[in-house]
Parts: sequence; structure tokens; C-alpha cells
Amino acid sequence: MAMGPNMIKLQAQIKNNHTDISTYLEDLKTWSEDATAKEKNLKKGQTTKTATVPPIRNKIDIEQSLKQKGKGGMPNVPELEKYKRDNTAMPSYYAAWDKFAKQVDDCDDDAEEAGYVKPITPKEPTTPAEMMARTSGAAPNTSIVIKGG
Repeated sequence: MAMGPNMIKLQAQIKNNHTDISTYLEDLKTWSEDATAKEKNLKKGQTTKTATVPPIRNKIDIEQSLKQKGKGGMPNVPELEKYKRDNTAMPSYYAAWDKFAKQVDDCDDDAEEAGYVKPITPKEPTTPAEMMARTSGAAPNTSIVIKGG
């Protein structure tokens, strides 16, 4: 009688294997039919699903952009033309920037006269004694205790 339970388990396993294989083959058959149908539709130029494409962002009108490029693209500003590197000779290019730098310095001077103060930059130490001088009142090798963290 020892063979009875083993034979029942074996028979149940064979039945389960048969159902698994049959469902797998049915799924494979439906997949292959769907694939051949899609392939036929693609060959005919038809699609099974309509793809929804989001609208184009930052759409540029090509004709309008070509017209602008034909006109020069950017507006004609004589001040910008003076500072462009490719349009001026080297000495006049540097001379224009020198004039610009003087104007900026004059603006800084006007700001100082109006009461605006430039930040003070710390003086760099020049001698070794200045470098070794203490900047705080703490004694050397002082341990610091931090509480509450």
C-alpha cells in the first residue's frame, strides 16, 4: 500500500503539468495570432492603436524665424556693435573697453560720494611675527566644551 499515496501524488503532478502546458500553449497561440495581425496591419499602413502625442512645446514658426535671420536676427543697437570683437580692430576694441572701465569707476566714485561704503578687506600679514600673532584672547591649547548637541 505504500505505492498508493505516491501514485496519487504522481497522477496529480502529471495533471497539473498538463494544465500548465496547455495554458502556456494557448497563450502562445493567441500571441502569435496577434503578432501576425499587427504585422499585416503595419504592412498595409494601418495601426491597431492611435497614439496620442502631446502637443509640441515652444513651437517655432520656421517662416518667421527665417525672415528674422534674413534681417540680421538681433536688433541693431549701435552700443553693442561698438563692443563686438569681430567688427572692430584690436586697438579700438581695447580703447572702447578702457572707456567702459572708466565709466564704471566713475559710477563707483559717485556711489561713494552718495554714502555707499565699500566693504573693508582685511590686511594681509607681511612678516612672520604678524602671521604668528594671536587673533583672539584664547590661550594656546585651550579645549572647548560644546554643550547641548
